[in-house]
Amino acid sequence: MIEGMRFLLFPLLLVGSEVTEQSEKAVAKGKKWILRAQNRDGSWGLDAQTQGDVTCTVLACLALMADGSTSREGADPEIVAAVRRGVEWVVGRARVMRGNLAGGATTLIQNKLGHTVHTFFGTVFLTQIHGMHGIDRQTVEEFHDHLAVMAERIVKSQESDGSWHKDTFGSLKATCMAWLGLRAAASVGIDVEGAAVDKTLRFLKSQYDPNTKMFDRQTGHGSYQTIYATASCLRVLYAMGEGSSQGAQ
Repeated sequence: MIEGMRFLLFPLLLVGSEVTEQSEKAVAKGKKWILRAQNRDGSWGLDAQTQGDVTCTVLACLALMADGSTSREGADPEIVAAVRRGVEWVVGRARVMRGNLAGGATTLIQNKLGHTVHTFFGTVFLTQIHGMHGIDRQTVEEFHDHLAVMAERIVKSQESDGSWHKDTFGSLKATCMAWLGLRAAASVGIDVEGAAVDKTLRFLKSQYDPNTKMFDRQTGHGSYQTIYATASCLRVLYAMGEGSSQGAQ
């Protein structure tokens, strides 16, 4: 996405693996880059101090929160403050757009993954904030209202075959992120019954190519995009209890 955003993965990659001095230095370097890249209004863009983007802001906040920090507390006050400002920016967008994070000017990420992609990432993010300790009832209720609107938009943007945004080269990644968004919304009590989960599962399975042993029938075809698409599909298939299906093993 952007050169520096590769650091966003570091805190997540360390989960369940051996933490070494070298890896700790890499994480610290990544955190510093993310903090420097934040805009004054609390958002993050495609690069340091560029126009705010919903998906980039969500990813930056989630990366900073990976060590247990929240918008209210954490070991590093600078990270807590950065996350709080990022949360306020995303929530502000949700308020102005009445939950429609896909609204406004179309960004590069939307061009790549589909118009509704901000709503996918925003839904996952707000469900994490929704459950934070210490958030008052009024704020929780507001988040719940935003999430209900966002989940409805995700459901309505689903294709008849269970996929999302087949007109983009990132349709498999978009489909997986949409499913994760709906799963996150359901976890906090949002009604997502209108989603065609069975169709989504069939669509993902249909994208497995036995020749390449990757999920690349729709996009990629051996390019670096195939790795991303395959990883996304595996994440969803295992979460759906389909880890033994063809292509997942």
